[in-house]
Amino acid sequence: MKRTLKFIFFILFSTIVYGQTDPATTLKKQESRLDVATRTIELTYKVPKNYTRSPDRIILKHPEDPLELIRGVGNLLTSVWTHKDGECILFIECPAVLPRSGINKLEQEIPSSTFNRLRLSLRIGNPFKNTTPEQMEELDKIIKYWPQEKAKKVFNAQHVIIYPSNDPKAIYKEKYILRQSFCIIKWANHINMSFLLTNKGYKHMNKYVKDVQRSFWFND
Repeated sequence: MKRTLKFIFFILFSTIVYGQTDPATTLKKQESRLDVATRTIELTYKVPKNYTRSPDRIILKHPEDPLELIRGVGNLLTSVWTHKDGECILFIECPAVLPRSGINKLEQEIPSSTFNRLRLSLRIGNPFKNTTPEQMEELDKIIKYWPQEKAKKVFNAQHVIIYPSNDPKAIYKEKYILRQSFCIIKWANHINMSFLLTNKGYKHMNKYVKDVQRSFWFND
């Protein structure tokens, strides 16, 4: 119970912070939050022809949405893309929270906050505290890093981290189960893609991943 309350506080705190500092909270006419967020971190995107996107952000709320799902993807989704076959949904999270000085294009490392968020998703330790070497070892057994050459070729990114979800309770609309997430990083900024699939769609997950791999491209 205590752990659940901490988790709910963490999610609510994150929402408040994003609401105060995310440039996407101030929109121009006919712009979505995804438009503003991606522009802020110098990322271009294109929705694949087989997908439709949500008009604006979507907020996941408990108890309508399971805590296991919110823990896995966060509660504030910048955009949701749905495959036209109805078997796959893509959750996109792009907070675009920048310091006042703007993007630091000299930054090459993965931010420590990324590992805290991964630990929350994967239930490793306390996300309010710094990641310990032991927790990092545990994380490294679960997550997968793309070679930097591949990250640059596919997304023009510096880092790509892939991590699975094996929790059947992380479910959306009673049929889409969270299966795999991508964290794509450049200049310490990130965009997350999470794949949620029906049982039928899960058999073809590689196809859905391939569909969207060319949808995001960081600028130089």
